[in-house]
Amino acid sequence: MRYHRAELKIRLRFSAAIDALLERHGVLLLPAPPDLPPTLEEARDPLFVVNLTRLLWLFNLSGHPALVLPVGEIDARPVALQLVGRKGHERALLEFRLWKYCRVEARTG
Repeated sequence: MRYHRAELKIRLRFSAAIDALLERHGVLLLPAPPDLPPTLEEARDPLFVVNLTRLLWLFNLSGHPALVLPVGEIDARPVALQLVGRKGHERALLEFRLWKYCRVEARTG
């Protein structure tokens, strides 16, 4: 029970810190995986694969909506961006994504 309370405090502090950032910036843009996706050989190492999700599960715990979008490739491997929004504002996060998409499409034709 003691560990549960400590974990809850950490979770609440993290959530409050993200809330404060979102008050200033509205949406956070972060890398989705912290590294490129693994090659088949790298994927044999479970630790390498688990580490790819370390920037994703944080927002599941904090309760903030997050959206992962492909944004291109590096060395023929996909690269993704994570958008994080305010709690309860999933629609605003989707609208931000749509707005950014329309701006890029308008510029690139």
